[in-house]
Amino acid sequence: RLGYTDDMIDHDLETGRLQAWHRSVFAVGHTGLSPHGLCLAAVLFRGKGALISHQSAIWLWGLETKLEIPVHVSVRWRGHAQEAIGLHHCPALRDEDATETERIPVTAVPRTLLDYAADAKRPRLERAIDKADRLDLLDLAAVSRITDEVRGHRGRGPLRRAMVIY
Repeated sequence: RLGYTDDMIDHDLETGRLQAWHRSVFAVGHTGLSPHGLCLAAVLFRGKGALISHQSAIWLWGLETKLEIPVHVSVRWRGHAQEAIGLHHCPALRDEDATETERIPVTAVPRTLLDYAADAKRPRLERAIDKADRLDLLDLAAVSRITDEVRGHRGRGPLRRAMVIY
């Protein structure tokens, strides 16, 4: 889309001007990506509608201090997994589950907490909820709605139990 031909890309890869991160996703002029850059590269690779999700979204929202690898991405369609990206097929993603933070497409906080609750240990989940509350990101009505509407999700029960004090 930027006007690069395949030959130009090959040349810039050989000379180090471009660094390949994923198929058709490159860093320009440097070999390292920040954690935010890794998140952006993951959603760019997965395409339109891809969202940072699960633990990666917890980190992006500032609810944990460390981004764990692989970066987790949720999409509505089936896709092939790649080692550097934790891909989640989520056909039940609703429009209100998608937003942006720091110009990166990400699951909204209620959906992020639901997905995170499926795998996180209870103390980590409770810390993330508490931090969301302190950062004024916790919408109790939206969390209640998502736990009522998304039946069969592994995070539903753990999130409901962790939210009892709220």
